[in-house]
Amino acid sequence: MLGNLGDARALEPLAQRLEDRNSLVQEAACLALGNLGDVRAFDLLEQLLRRTWKKEVSEAAREALSKLGDYAVVTLIERLEAPDASIRTAACRALGKLGNAQAVEPLIAKLQDEDEGVRKAACEALGALGDIRAVEPLIAKLQDEDEDVREQACEALGSLGDVRAVEPLIRTLQTLDEDEWLVSIAACVALGALGDARAVDALIEKLGDEVEYVRQAACWALGKLGDVRAVEPLIEALEDNEKKVRAAACEALGNLGDTRVVDRLVGMLDDWDWEVREAAREALSNLRAGELAETILGVLHRDERAIERARRWLSQGENRVLEALLAMLDDRVYSQRDDVCYALGELGDSRAVEPLIGMLDDWNPMVRKAACWALGKLGDARAIEPLTMYRREETHPEVREAMNDVLRQLRRHTKQAWE
Repeated sequence: MLGNLGDARALEPLAQRLEDRNSLVQEAACLALGNLGDVRAFDLLEQLLRRTWKKEVSEAAREALSKLGDYAVVTLIERLEAPDASIRTAACRALGKLGNAQAVEPLIAKLQDEDEGVRKAACEALGALGDIRAVEPLIAKLQDEDEDVREQACEALGSLGDVRAVEPLIRTLQTLDEDEWLVSIAACVALGALGDARAVDALIEKLGDEVEYVRQAACWALGKLGDVRAVEPLIEALEDNEKKVRAAACEALGNLGDTRVVDRLVGMLDDWDWEVREAAREALSNLRAGELAETILGVLHRDERAIERARRWLSQGENRVLEALLAMLDDRVYSQRDDVCYALGELGDSRAVEPLIGMLDDWNPMVRKAACWALGKLGDARAIEPLTMYRREETHPEVREAMNDVLRQLRRHTKQAWE
């Protein structure tokens, strides 16, 4: 209401509300100051942007600044020449957030600032503005003496999306020292974002980097490039000692769309780390052209056609669906273990009996109940003795009832078999 009145006397009360502990009040005050149109609000909003950590408040302050019009941009450009480096840095960041093309040339000039923090902020702002006039100046900053500036220049070039940066980024990636791994990560990510196949060899080389985060970034980038030359190196990365690299390799292989990797991804469903197993499942889901992947996922969702296909394969000696499901019984997520138990029951293969008996000791009652159901579905007498033993100690009423039902079913079936 105060902002819409257009009365300058509202400035001070609204400024006080910017200090309110309630973020909703702060947001409302920002919007009112933007509507007020008083240029004195610029300093207040700029200060709020510098100190707040609340996303919604920051967005409201930026919206208000944009409403103040060209005055905000002109004032910030003037502050790029302030004696205090922290003011110059804040001005760079604010100009990047305002998105006004007037700021491009002044920000390019700040790439030569004596303070590394200002140069870094200028790189960040130019990346956010998305103006290709900044490409060549940012390429020059790949040689900056400060590592943080080089890292930010890589990120900015990736954001601009101009392929002129590909070769310089490749050279940067190939000449960095081992301790400059943050720049390596930024260069990998930028090359992935640019999507140019010229980067494939350099990124493949980084799969052997000593720093796991660099190897992870290289996997991600190769997945974005979509070049089949990366398939074999990424398959090798599935054996990496670090789980994040293995997970990133799974994701990349899923993005490449080459169905030759399906078998290897199925093997990763047995990885000891749940994040890797989840990445492998997602990759298999992406490779929907692979009938095996579709069948495994379909059986898990109890799709009748997938179950029938898997049963047919089992009768023909094709065991990969069964092997994948058995591996997934160790999944960290209980709902996944639950789904696998039901899926094994539906498949009807007696090789699942012993693993399902092991699930009667699962910590989650729903998994134990699902294992009971599956054992009943399989109808194998080997389950009678362990079910009887576990029933004595079972405290969950639903699981105990399921055990009783399955035991009655199995004993009746066994009796009929003898008769």
